[in-house]
Amino acid sequence: MSSFLFDILPVDTDVKLTIQLACLLNEEGHEVYYTDSSDSSFTSYLLQKGMGRMLYPGDFRWFEPDLVLLDKRLENRIGFYQDRNIRIVYLGLWFGDKQNLSKDFPLLFLAPSPLDYQDQSDGWLVCAGPLLDFENTRETTLSKREELLLERMSSYKKRSLKLSLFIVTEMAEDLNAGFRFYELVKEFCLQNTQYEIIVCSNSKDWLNRLFPLPVNMQFYLSDASRQLTALGDLLVTNGDLDMLINCIYYSLPVLLLPVTKEQAENTARMVYHGLGLQMDDKCNTVDDFSNQIQILLQHKEDIAVKMDRMSKLFDRKSGQVHYVISWLEKLVNRKEREI
Repeated sequence: MSSFLFDILPVDTDVKLTIQLACLLNEEGHEVYYTDSSDSSFTSYLLQKGMGRMLYPGDFRWFEPDLVLLDKRLENRIGFYQDRNIRIVYLGLWFGDKQNLSKDFPLLFLAPSPLDYQDQSDGWLVCAGPLLDFENTRETTLSKREELLLERMSSYKKRSLKLSLFIVTEMAEDLNAGFRFYELVKEFCLQNTQYEIIVCSNSKDWLNRLFPLPVNMQFYLSDASRQLTALGDLLVTNGDLDMLINCIYYSLPVLLLPVTKEQAENTARMVYHGLGLQMDDKCNTVDDFSNQIQILLQHKEDIAVKMDRMSKLFDRKSGQVHYVISWLEKLVNRKEREI
Protein backbone atom coordinates (compact mmCIF):
# COMPACT_ATOMS: atom_id res chain seq x y z
CA MET A 1 0.00 0.00 0.00
CA SER A 2 1.04 3.62 -0.55
CA SER A 3 1.14 6.77 1.56
CA PHE A 4 -0.60 9.98 0.47
CA LEU A 5 -0.18 13.43 1.98
CA PHE A 6 -2.70 16.28 1.62
CA ASP A 7 -0.87 19.59 1.96
CA ILE A 8 -3.52 22.32 1.71
CA LEU A 9 -4.46 25.63 3.25
CA PRO A 10 -6.34 25.45 6.60
CA VAL A 11 -9.70 26.47 5.15
CA ASP A 12 -12.76 24.41 6.13
CA THR A 13 -14.28 24.69 2.65
CA ASP A 14 -11.10 23.38 1.03
CA VAL A 15 -10.61 20.57 3.53
CA LYS A 16 -14.22 19.51 3.01
CA LEU A 17 -13.61 19.04 -0.73
CA THR A 18 -10.85 16.52 0.04
CA ILE A 19 -12.58 14.44 2.73
CA GLN A 20 -14.32 11.85 0.55
CA LEU A 21 -11.16 11.20 -1.45
CA ALA A 22 -9.05 10.92 1.71
CA CYS A 23 -11.54 8.55 3.37
CA LEU A 24 -11.74 6.24 0.36
CA LEU A 25 -7.95 6.12 0.00
CA ASN A 26 -7.84 5.15 3.67
CA GLU A 27 -10.52 2.48 3.19
CA GLU A 28 -8.49 1.04 0.28
CA GLY A 29 -5.70 0.40 2.77
CA HIS A 30 -3.47 3.36 1.93
CA GLU A 31 -1.92 5.55 4.59
CA VAL A 32 -3.38 9.07 4.46
CA TYR A 33 -1.96 12.15 6.15
CA TYR A 34 -2.64 15.88 6.31
CA THR A 35 0.02 18.46 7.10
CA ASP A 36 -0.38 20.49 10.26
CA SER A 37 -0.75 23.54 7.98
CA SER A 38 -4.00 21.97 6.74
CA ASP A 39 -5.38 22.28 10.28
CA SER A 40 -9.09 23.17 10.35
CA SER A 41 -12.21 22.38 12.32
CA PHE A 42 -12.26 19.00 10.54
CA THR A 43 -8.89 17.91 11.98
CA SER A 44 -10.34 15.95 14.93
CA TYR A 45 -12.81 14.22 12.61
CA LEU A 46 -10.04 13.19 10.21
CA LEU A 47 -7.94 11.82 13.08
CA GLN A 48 -10.92 9.74 14.26
CA LYS A 49 -11.23 8.31 10.73
CA GLY A 50 -7.62 7.12 10.83
CA MET A 51 -5.88 9.96 9.00
CA GLY A 52 -2.43 10.90 10.21
CA ARG A 53 -1.02 14.35 10.86
CA MET A 54 2.46 15.51 9.84
CA LEU A 55 4.33 18.54 11.10
CA TYR A 56 5.72 20.57 8.21
CA PRO A 57 8.67 20.58 7.66
CA GLY A 58 10.05 18.86 10.77
CA ASP A 59 8.52 15.38 10.33
CA PHE A 60 10.00 15.03 6.85
CA ARG A 61 13.30 14.13 8.46
CA TRP A 62 11.85 10.63 8.84
CA PHE A 63 8.66 10.63 6.74
CA GLU A 64 8.52 10.42 2.95
CA PRO A 65 5.06 10.03 1.34
CA ASP A 66 4.68 8.30 -2.00
CA LEU A 67 2.58 11.17 -3.34
CA VAL A 68 1.81 14.69 -2.13
CA LEU A 69 -1.48 16.29 -3.12
CA LEU A 70 -0.40 19.91 -2.92
CA ASP A 71 -2.75 22.89 -2.82
CA LYS A 72 -1.87 24.88 -5.95
CA ARG A 73 -1.78 28.02 -3.83
CA LEU A 74 1.19 26.51 -1.95
CA GLU A 75 3.44 26.39 -5.01
CA ASN A 76 6.30 27.81 -2.94
CA ARG A 77 6.67 24.35 -1.37
CA ILE A 78 7.52 22.62 -4.64
CA GLY A 79 11.27 22.95 -4.13
CA PHE A 80 11.02 21.40 -0.68
CA TYR A 81 9.40 18.25 -2.09
CA GLN A 82 11.58 18.12 -5.21
CA ASP A 83 14.74 18.19 -3.10
CA ARG A 84 13.45 15.03 -1.42
CA ASN A 85 12.43 13.39 -4.71
CA ILE A 86 8.76 13.25 -3.62
CA ARG A 87 6.19 13.15 -6.44
CA ILE A 88 3.65 15.99 -6.50
CA VAL A 89 0.11 16.34 -7.83
CA TYR A 90 -1.50 19.73 -7.60
CA LEU A 91 -4.92 20.04 -6.00
CA GLY A 92 -7.25 22.60 -7.60
CA LEU A 93 -9.73 23.75 -4.95
CA TRP A 94 -11.02 26.90 -6.64
CA PHE A 95 -11.61 27.92 -10.23
CA GLY A 96 -8.51 30.09 -10.58
CA ASP A 97 -6.35 27.00 -10.01
CA LYS A 98 -6.91 25.91 -13.63
CA GLN A 99 -4.70 28.74 -14.85
CA ASN A 100 -1.05 28.18 -15.85
CA LEU A 101 -1.14 24.38 -15.96
CA SER A 102 2.19 22.56 -15.94
CA LYS A 103 3.04 19.27 -17.64
CA ASP A 104 5.49 18.60 -14.81
CA PHE A 105 2.79 18.58 -12.12
CA PRO A 106 -0.66 17.13 -12.99
CA LEU A 107 -3.68 18.96 -11.55
CA LEU A 108 -6.46 17.13 -9.75
CA PHE A 109 -9.33 19.63 -9.86
CA LEU A 110 -11.66 19.12 -6.87
CA ALA A 111 -13.68 22.31 -7.20
CA PRO A 112 -17.15 21.62 -8.70
CA SER A 113 -16.13 21.39 -12.36
CA PRO A 114 -19.73 21.27 -13.73
CA LEU A 115 -20.10 24.80 -12.36
CA ASP A 116 -17.15 26.00 -14.41
CA TYR A 117 -17.44 27.53 -17.87
CA GLN A 118 -16.12 24.42 -19.58
CA ASP A 119 -15.27 21.01 -18.23
CA GLN A 120 -12.07 19.61 -19.69
CA SER A 121 -9.73 16.73 -19.04
CA ASP A 122 -6.39 15.62 -20.45
CA GLY A 123 -3.18 14.00 -19.28
CA TRP A 124 -2.29 16.88 -16.95
CA LEU A 125 -5.75 17.91 -15.80
CA VAL A 126 -8.32 15.61 -14.18
CA CYS A 127 -11.61 17.37 -13.40
CA ALA A 128 -13.03 15.32 -10.56
CA GLY A 129 -14.88 17.74 -8.31
CA PRO A 130 -16.91 18.01 -6.40
CA LEU A 131 -16.20 14.75 -4.59
CA LEU A 132 -18.85 15.17 -1.94
CA ASP A 133 -20.02 12.98 0.88
CA PHE A 134 -22.33 14.89 3.22
CA GLU A 135 -22.30 12.01 5.71
CA ASN A 136 -18.53 12.40 6.06
CA THR A 137 -18.63 16.13 6.71
CA ARG A 138 -19.23 17.48 10.15
CA GLU A 139 -22.48 19.35 10.80
CA THR A 140 -22.32 21.82 13.68
CA THR A 141 -24.63 20.95 16.56
CA LEU A 142 -27.50 23.43 16.75
CA SER A 143 -27.83 25.61 19.81
CA LYS A 144 -31.17 25.71 21.64
CA ARG A 145 -31.93 29.07 20.03
CA GLU A 146 -31.15 27.65 16.57
CA GLU A 147 -33.37 24.63 17.26
CA LEU A 148 -36.26 27.00 18.06
CA LEU A 149 -35.54 28.89 14.83
CA LEU A 150 -35.59 25.62 12.91
CA GLU A 151 -39.02 24.78 14.36
CA ARG A 152 -40.35 28.24 13.51
CA MET A 153 -39.05 28.10 9.94
CA SER A 154 -40.56 24.65 9.47
CA SER A 155 -43.90 26.06 10.62
CA TYR A 156 -43.61 28.95 8.16
CA LYS A 157 -42.98 26.49 5.33
CA LYS A 158 -45.95 24.30 6.17
CA ARG A 159 -48.37 27.19 6.57
CA SER A 160 -46.87 29.58 3.98
CA LEU A 161 -46.82 32.34 6.59
CA LYS A 162 -43.53 34.09 5.90
CA LEU A 163 -40.59 34.07 3.51
CA SER A 164 -37.29 33.22 5.22
CA LEU A 165 -34.30 35.15 3.92
CA PHE A 166 -30.80 34.27 5.10
CA ILE A 167 -28.00 36.85 5.14
CA VAL A 168 -24.63 35.11 5.38
CA THR A 169 -22.05 37.75 4.48
CA GLU A 170 -18.81 39.22 5.72
CA MET A 171 -17.62 42.68 4.68
CA ALA A 172 -14.14 42.47 6.18
CA GLU A 173 -12.46 44.64 3.55
CA ASP A 174 -14.75 47.62 4.12
CA LEU A 175 -16.43 47.81 7.51
CA ASN A 176 -18.35 50.98 6.68
CA ALA A 177 -19.73 49.48 3.47
CA GLY A 178 -20.72 46.39 5.43
CA PHE A 179 -22.53 48.42 8.05
CA ARG A 180 -24.39 50.40 5.35
CA PHE A 181 -25.52 47.11 3.82
CA TYR A 182 -26.83 45.77 7.13
CA GLU A 183 -28.60 49.05 7.80
CA LEU A 184 -30.26 48.60 4.40
CA VAL A 185 -31.33 45.09 5.42
CA LYS A 186 -32.68 46.42 8.71
CA GLU A 187 -34.76 49.05 6.91
CA PHE A 188 -35.98 46.35 4.50
CA CYS A 189 -37.18 44.32 7.51
CA LEU A 190 -39.11 47.26 8.90
CA GLN A 191 -40.86 47.80 5.57
CA ASN A 192 -41.47 44.13 4.73
CA THR A 193 -42.89 42.30 7.72
CA GLN A 194 -43.81 39.32 5.52
CA TYR A 195 -40.11 38.35 5.63
CA GLU A 196 -38.18 36.69 8.42
CA ILE A 197 -34.55 37.79 8.07
CA ILE A 198 -31.82 35.63 9.63
CA VAL A 199 -28.35 37.20 9.71
CA CYS A 200 -25.44 34.82 10.37
CA SER A 201 -22.07 36.41 11.08
CA ASN A 202 -18.94 35.75 13.12
CA SER A 203 -18.53 39.46 13.89
CA LYS A 204 -20.06 41.24 16.87
CA ASP A 205 -19.44 44.62 15.26
CA TRP A 206 -22.65 44.46 13.23
CA LEU A 207 -24.65 43.22 16.20
CA ASN A 208 -23.57 46.06 18.48
CA ARG A 209 -24.17 48.78 15.91
CA LEU A 210 -27.52 47.52 14.61
CA PHE A 211 -29.47 47.24 17.87
CA PRO A 212 -32.37 47.47 18.39
CA LEU A 213 -33.33 44.93 15.74
CA PRO A 214 -36.79 44.68 14.14
CA VAL A 215 -38.91 41.80 15.47
CA ASN A 216 -38.57 39.99 12.12
CA MET A 217 -34.75 40.21 12.04
CA GLN A 218 -32.69 37.63 13.93
CA PHE A 219 -28.92 37.79 14.43
CA TYR A 220 -26.75 34.70 15.03
CA LEU A 221 -23.05 34.83 15.85
CA SER A 222 -22.27 31.66 13.93
CA ASP A 223 -22.03 30.18 10.45
CA ALA A 224 -25.31 29.11 8.87
CA SER A 225 -26.10 25.45 9.31
CA ARG A 226 -27.16 23.32 6.34
CA GLN A 227 -30.22 22.31 8.38
CA LEU A 228 -31.30 25.93 8.67
CA THR A 229 -30.50 27.18 5.17
CA ALA A 230 -32.32 24.19 3.66
CA LEU A 231 -35.57 25.71 4.98
CA GLY A 232 -34.88 29.20 3.65
CA ASP A 233 -36.52 30.80 0.64
CA LEU A 234 -33.52 32.86 -0.44
CA LEU A 235 -29.90 33.38 0.56
CA VAL A 236 -27.78 36.53 0.40
CA THR A 237 -24.08 35.69 0.62
CA ASN A 238 -20.59 36.57 -0.57
CA GLY A 239 -20.07 33.48 -2.71
CA ASP A 240 -17.98 30.98 -0.73
CA LEU A 241 -17.92 27.72 -2.66
CA ASP A 242 -19.13 25.53 0.19
CA MET A 243 -22.18 27.72 0.73
CA LEU A 244 -22.98 27.77 -2.99
CA ILE A 245 -22.77 23.98 -3.26
CA ASN A 246 -25.31 23.73 -0.42
CA CYS A 247 -27.58 26.24 -2.20
CA ILE A 248 -27.48 24.15 -5.37
CA TYR A 249 -28.38 20.93 -3.52
CA TYR A 250 -31.24 22.65 -1.70
CA SER A 251 -32.44 24.66 -4.75
CA LEU A 252 -32.04 27.88 -2.80
CA PRO A 253 -31.98 31.07 -4.93
CA VAL A 254 -28.95 33.17 -4.08
CA LEU A 255 -28.17 36.89 -4.24
CA LEU A 256 -24.39 37.32 -4.38
CA LEU A 257 -22.17 40.08 -2.97
CA PRO A 258 -18.58 38.94 -3.68
CA VAL A 259 -15.79 40.53 -1.67
CA THR A 260 -12.69 38.48 -2.55
CA LYS A 261 -11.30 37.47 -5.94
CA GLU A 262 -12.25 33.85 -5.29
CA GLN A 263 -15.84 34.82 -4.43
CA ALA A 264 -16.02 36.89 -7.61
CA GLU A 265 -14.91 33.84 -9.63
CA ASN A 266 -17.61 31.72 -7.99
CA THR A 267 -20.25 34.42 -8.47
CA ALA A 268 -19.48 34.79 -12.17
CA ARG A 269 -20.07 31.09 -12.71
CA MET A 270 -23.31 31.04 -10.71
CA VAL A 271 -24.64 33.89 -12.83
CA TYR A 272 -23.36 32.26 -16.04
CA HIS A 273 -25.35 29.08 -15.31
CA GLY A 274 -28.46 31.01 -14.25
CA LEU A 275 -28.25 29.81 -10.64
CA GLY A 276 -28.10 33.18 -8.92
CA LEU A 277 -27.95 36.94 -9.27
CA GLN A 278 -25.11 39.30 -8.41
CA MET A 279 -26.25 42.28 -6.40
CA ASP A 280 -26.14 45.47 -8.46
CA ASP A 281 -23.41 47.91 -7.39
CA LYS A 282 -26.04 50.65 -7.55
CA CYS A 283 -28.29 48.87 -5.07
CA ASN A 284 -28.33 51.63 -2.45
CA THR A 285 -31.98 51.86 -1.40
CA VAL A 286 -34.55 49.55 0.14
CA ASP A 287 -36.49 49.60 -3.13
CA ASP A 288 -33.36 48.54 -5.04
CA PHE A 289 -32.71 45.69 -2.62
CA SER A 290 -36.36 44.62 -2.71
CA ASN A 291 -36.32 44.58 -6.52
CA GLN A 292 -33.28 42.29 -6.57
CA ILE A 293 -35.02 39.87 -4.21
CA GLN A 294 -38.24 39.96 -6.22
CA ILE A 295 -36.35 39.12 -9.43
CA LEU A 296 -34.93 36.01 -7.77
CA LEU A 297 -38.24 34.93 -6.26
CA GLN A 298 -40.05 35.42 -9.57
CA HIS A 299 -37.57 33.04 -11.22
CA LYS A 300 -37.41 30.64 -8.29
CA GLU A 301 -38.95 27.67 -10.13
CA ASP A 302 -36.67 28.10 -13.14
CA ILE A 303 -33.64 28.40 -10.85
CA ALA A 304 -34.74 25.27 -8.96
CA VAL A 305 -34.84 23.28 -12.21
CA LYS A 306 -31.33 24.44 -13.14
CA MET A 307 -30.01 23.73 -9.66
CA ASP A 308 -31.51 20.24 -9.71
CA ARG A 309 -29.77 19.61 -13.03
CA MET A 310 -26.48 20.92 -11.63
CA SER A 311 -26.73 18.84 -8.44
CA LYS A 312 -27.17 15.71 -10.57
CA LEU A 313 -24.00 16.61 -12.47
CA PHE A 314 -22.27 17.00 -9.10
CA ASP A 315 -23.48 13.55 -8.04
CA ARG A 316 -22.25 12.05 -11.30
CA LYS A 317 -18.82 13.55 -10.70
CA SER A 318 -18.79 12.36 -7.08
CA GLY A 319 -19.54 8.86 -8.33
CA GLN A 320 -16.27 8.86 -10.27
CA VAL A 321 -14.10 8.96 -7.16
CA HIS A 322 -12.86 5.38 -7.66
CA TYR A 323 -11.50 6.38 -11.08
CA VAL A 324 -9.57 9.18 -9.35
CA ILE A 325 -8.14 6.74 -6.81
CA SER A 326 -6.99 4.44 -9.63
CA TRP A 327 -5.34 7.41 -11.36
CA LEU A 328 -3.47 8.36 -8.18
CA GLU A 329 -2.36 4.75 -7.64
CA LYS A 330 -1.01 4.62 -11.20
CA LEU A 331 1.04 7.76 -10.57
CA VAL A 332 2.59 6.12 -7.51
CA ASN A 333 3.29 2.89 -9.41
CA ARG A 334 4.88 4.88 -12.24
CA LYS A 335 7.29 6.39 -9.74
CA GLU A 336 8.17 2.95 -8.40
CA ARG A 337 8.90 1.71 -11.95
CA GLU A 338 11.12 4.71 -12.57
CA ILE A 339 13.12 3.86 -9.46
